[in-house]
Parts: sequence; C-alpha cells; structure tokens
Amino acid sequence: MNRTKIAKDLLRIAEGLLRTAEDDFDEQAWSDAGWEDIEEARAWWKAYWDDPKEAIAWYNDGWGDPEEALAWYQAGWGDPYDALDWYKAGWRKDPRKACIWWKADWDDPEEALTWLDAGWENPETAYIWKEAGWDSGFEAREWYETPWREDVESALYWYRAAWKNPREALEWYDSGWEDPDDAFYWWKAYWEKPEEALRWYNAGWERPKEALAWYKAGWQDPEEALDWKGKGFNDPKEALKSFEGGSV
Repeated sequence: MNRTKIAKDLLRIAEGLLRTAEDDFDEQAWSDAGWEDIEEARAWWKAYWDDPKEAIAWYNDGWGDPEEALAWYQAGWGDPYDALDWYKAGWRKDPRKACIWWKADWDDPEEALTWLDAGWENPETAYIWKEAGWDSGFEAREWYETPWREDVESALYWYRAAWKNPREALEWYDSGWEDPDDAFYWWKAYWEKPEEALRWYNAGWERPKEALAWYKAGWQDPEEALDWKGKGFNDPKEALKSFEGGSV
C-alpha cells in the first residue's frame, strides 16, 4: 500500500478521534437544519461537514458516504443530485475533473466519460464536436488531431461520405474538392493526385477509371481528351497518336 495514503488515513483517523473527543457537535443546529436522525447527522459532522444545511441537502439527494460526498462538495459541485449521477457513472475517482466536464454543459456523464477515455482533454472542445453530430469520441478525436480541428462541420461532412483516413480526406478537401462523395468516388478509382483528378472531373469526365486511363496514356488536356473520346476513340493511346499526328 502507498505510504502516503497510509499516512493520510492515519491522520484522518487521528483528527476524527480528536473531533470525537472534543465533541462540540451542536445537536440543536443540526436538528434545526432538518436532520431527523441525529446519529446520522453526527456521522456527517464527524466526516467534517460544518454546514448542516449543506450536509442535509447532499444526504437527502442520496449520498450515503459523508466522506465521499464531502470530496465532491469540495470539488465545486453545486448540485448534489447531479454529482451523485456522475459519481455512479464512473467518475468517482476524480470529482474535480468530473465537475469541469459537468460545467462544460455535458448532460450525460457516461457519454462524457467515453469522450474523456477517447483522449479528449478539453471538455468544451469535445462538446463542440459532439454537438456538431459526431457520435464517436474516438473517431472525432482522430479527425480533430489533423488540421480539421478548425472546421468541425466540414470534417463531419467528409467523414460521413465514407472517408476513413482524415489526412487523405483533408488532402482532397484542400485541393478544391467540394463534394466529398464525388471526391471519394475518384479516390477509389486510384487517382493519386487530387488536383489532377479535380481538373479531369471539372472537364466533364464522369467515370474516374476511364478518365485515369486517358490521363495515364499521356493526355494533358482533359477537355481535348474528352472531345476525342466523343469522336469514337476508345483506345486513349491510339487517340493520342492521332491527336499528335493531326489526324481527324
């Protein structure tokens, strides 16, 4: 066992014994605050609750352990009912961090905990991404850690278009692609350079694999390539020979 913890436990026991020995418990004050069970009230007083009204509020909202309750009260929780909800949801080891997430407008402590476990350190930023529509804290975190962090809505738009790699998606987005579905269609056709793919897409090519074949055949101008394809040429290399030779 950790020696520091043992020392703290012994100190707390000693302080408790001293408090019991002094026994300056004001039974009337605690009774006036609404405590019907005076022995229970005394137990909370021994746990270093000094304000009987605050103590009864936490006791009435379901807190059974006065020491645990005090730790959460001192962590800044103003609502004992919400505090208990977060405590039961798995935040019991860190009431201060739980309070920070609670104050950042997280209503669901279990959901907040999954985002914390996903690596989010700033609850306010995490909340912005969640509210934008991200269901998975892990997926959101992966996209946030790329430069997508500045544009949460665009990131979600591209993510929902089936892009799994945020860096590849960002490369195509930065290249000028506005429609993530079309960009994904061309990416799947093995276009390696998104700028070139966009040039051929904007020229009117609808089938990315066919466009890629003409591109790899040596065609530099996608509009001319499309024009020659429209003349009935199915072989891009033969079409290029005719084009460069001045035929047709």
